[in-house]
Amino acid sequence: LTSGSAINIASSSAAQTGALQTITLSGSNAANTGSLLSLQNTGTANASTTLLIQHNATGTNNLAFRINDVASDTTPFVVDGAGNVGIGDVSPDGMLDVDLTSTSTTAADEYGSNFSINDTGVVTTGTDQTTGSYIGLTRSGATGGTVNTFGQDISVTGAFASGTGTI
Repeated sequence: LTSGSAINIASSSAAQTGALQTITLSGSNAANTGSLLSLQNTGTANASTTLLIQHNATGTNNLAFRINDVASDTTPFVVDGAGNVGIGDVSPDGMLDVDLTSTSTTAADEYGSNFSINDTGVVTTGTDQTTGSYIGLTRSGATGGTVNTFGQDISVTGAFASGTGTI
């Protein structure tokens, strides 16, 4: 195949409500260990894109990509039409929006984000720098008024039944 598509599924419907293609594995069996879809670009000299999602819709609630990890998922991983990524949020408010809502009634560690870095390199010359989290911020073009620029803005609210809270 040198041009075109090997398989093309298309619809020009003005009111499509279902999926054009569905691949379902409905059996609930531990022996089901394969992948439903495997995309493999194995040519080492290839300069192609393995998965391209073209999303031109601009209407409200249009998601270019969504992953539900449980049935009726209310906290999916999404990419919206503007390219904003939401983790636990179907309507991301920024380029990366991570939301965690916990209703745990037992002792647990809960993280909105967790970075674990293990640097075991032996530095024999030069300078080595290991950074757990880095935020670079440049603000320019302010011409008047009040300008607030934050590299990181942390707001913590809540009540501690006992013990202490720290930031």
